Amino acid sequence: MSDILAKARVSMLAMVAALIVASSGAAARDTFVIGSWHGTAYPKYGDRFTHCSMNGRYVSGTYLMFRITRAGVFQIGLFKRSWSMRTGTRYTLSLSVDNGPAYVGTAVATSRYGVWMPLPSRRWMMQRLRWGRVLRIRSGRANLAYKLTGTALALKRLVHCIRSEIAVEAGRPRPIFNARMNNPARAGRATVSKSRTHLRLKATTLVANLFNKAGLSHFELLDPDAKPPSMKSYDVVWKGPGLIGGMRIVGRGSRSDAQKIGAGLIAQDALICKGNFTSGIKSDRSAKAMGAVRLFTACQAAKSWNALYSILPMPKGGFVMIVQLASGGLNRLQDADERMFNALPAVLEK
Repeated sequence: MSDILAKARVSMLAMVAALIVASSGAAARDTFVIGSWHGTAYPKYGDRFTHCSMNGRYVSGTYLMFRITRAGVFQIGLFKRSWSMRTGTRYTLSLSVDNGPAYVGTAVATSRYGVWMPLPSRRWMMQRLRWGRVLRIRSGRANLAYKLTGTALALKRLVHCIRSEIAVEAGRPRPIFNARMNNPARAGRATVSKSRTHLRLKATTLVANLFNKAGLSHFELLDPDAKPPSMKSYDVVWKGPGLIGGMRIVGRGSRSDAQKIGAGLIAQDALICKGNFTSGIKSDRSAKAMGAVRLFTACQAAKSWNALYSILPMPKGGFVMIVQLASGGLNRLQDADERMFNALPAVLEK
């Protein structure tokens, strides 16, 4: 009898030890606080990691929430204790950031107090949420507005949470979070000025409107840290089918400066090309009427490429410069370039 009790006691101790180990492992889930944003990995205890989520509480008592699943699905959620919804009910929500185009989607009530809705193209939508000022949500007669204070760093940290948990699952050490934004990159590189940051925000909104107006639904913005080295100076960089593009807002100047900018681009590309280089200015009456310059460069080498540039004066001064690059044929490149250039005057602020 004593042997049986002893064995039972050993089994009990083993179970307790296992629970302690499991609890301590679960307690090690990634958590963070960035300003008013609180985030953590889920589930907090026990089972296999499924997602990272963060929330910020507003004065109205509403919680704005974002989460990313381990499969990379980006979602937005709203939660408020005073709401009373039926679980499973669907709601049509319209989301827009600043003056950008609206995204209309379907949210599902996951409890009496909150809803979740998947968002399209994680990078594209996240870019707008990170650098925008105000998120507007409309549903029926309800019109809600949420300041996006601190989302630039918080959403970057949310992405890191996913990478961190997956690394731990694979037996690797947790990666260290790099809190720098837009200007991480190299020794000797100056911090991005406030005026440049403002222009990058402006360019992000402008490009989002441009995609919508030009019907470029298969284009997505790249995270600032994912820009190719050759395009770090561009305010916004995107990828499309078979091409990569960028926009930079150039400081104020006279309209004749567009020619100088174009000449500088040709000279810069000529230096980069390690083969046969060709360039020229496109003859375009509508472009001339607007004071715009359109040009092309091409390099035939081991790594061949074609580039199309458009430089257009902005109504309140300065210029907007767009480049489209491709390593293959010109058909898709020319189509995207034409559609963006034709849509550009309509989206520039008057």
